[in-house]
Amino acid sequence: MVTEAIEPSQVNKILIVLLGALGDVARATTIVPPLRRRFPGATISWLVETKSAPFVRLNDQVDTVYEFVRQRWWSAGGLLKTLREQRFDLVLDLQRHFKSGVFSIGSGGRVRIGVHPANAKEFNWIFNTRHCAFIPDSESKMVLYEGFLREVGSSEGLDRSGGFQRQQFLPLVPDSVTRFPGGVIGVVMGSTWPTKDLPKQGYDQLVRGLLVASSYSIVLLGDKTQATLGGEIEQSCGGGSRVLNLAGRTSLAELMGVLASCSAVIGPDSGPGHLSSLLGTPYVTVFGPTDPVRVAPLGSEHLAVVPQVACAPCWRRRCPGLDTLCMRLHSPREMVARVVEAANGRSKEF
Repeated sequence: MVTEAIEPSQVNKILIVLLGALGDVARATTIVPPLRRRFPGATISWLVETKSAPFVRLNDQVDTVYEFVRQRWWSAGGLLKTLREQRFDLVLDLQRHFKSGVFSIGSGGRVRIGVHPANAKEFNWIFNTRHCAFIPDSESKMVLYEGFLREVGSSEGLDRSGGFQRQQFLPLVPDSVTRFPGGVIGVVMGSTWPTKDLPKQGYDQLVRGLLVASSYSIVLLGDKTQATLGGEIEQSCGGGSRVLNLAGRTSLAELMGVLASCSAVIGPDSGPGHLSSLLGTPYVTVFGPTDPVRVAPLGSEHLAVVPQVACAPCWRRRCPGLDTLCMRLHSPREMVARVVEAANGRSKEF
């Protein structure tokens, strides 16, 4: 079936629906710059959950952010009413779940594009009027987002920056980081999946190895749940002379400033990896239960450290009895070598 072309003159208001975690939302921002160039006269809005809303608001190319508060799901009726009042010409449902489909059709958008029915979950496809081409599950999620560009008539690829500028965040870097001479490597601790995280000993060995193998200083990053671990590693590795614990101590904008200032960053498959990608900072992803082919940060795919165990990738949030063997068996020497090589390569660019 041949679908009618979407002409730029017919689109004044665009809504992107993606309610997911920070990493998913960060990857999806790569669609925004080419979308704006395809529809230069249109406003771009984004519907997102509370936890990722501050990140989307940092993007100057997104005009309006609508926030779905999951803890107050009963208030979604008022949100749907607000969306319908906007009379969107084009809705892009990037999430492929039942919930995002409800918001897509509930917005009243004239043209609603979702993923191919075979890529959809929870009957998401029935809520949208058009669908992208089928993408095998073995392909990167970035290919999925490129499908939306093709469907709206854009010949561009994804924009790695997502509309963010590295320079806009550098002034936000804490003074405690800028005092370090000779470059900084960021170490991200923690993930929303317990199976993605390195054990405490793994982070300790990684930091100690970096201090021995390079002249870089180390900044420990993470949320408040990693603050204690970060403090312990900071003290055991010199008490702040070359190691600084910032876990739980930065705003999102400050975190992006730190990531932008790093020569390279290493950590599990988590949101900061995709933030680093947007800022042009090499990110060494230490993989476990997830697949680098599917979710490695754009531009840093070649830096992935992959576990050598038969059960990976299993895509499980909880390990079924092996005590996250895939993460425990990672070689500290390999992790150190990979991130130092990436950092040295980045330093030569400046």
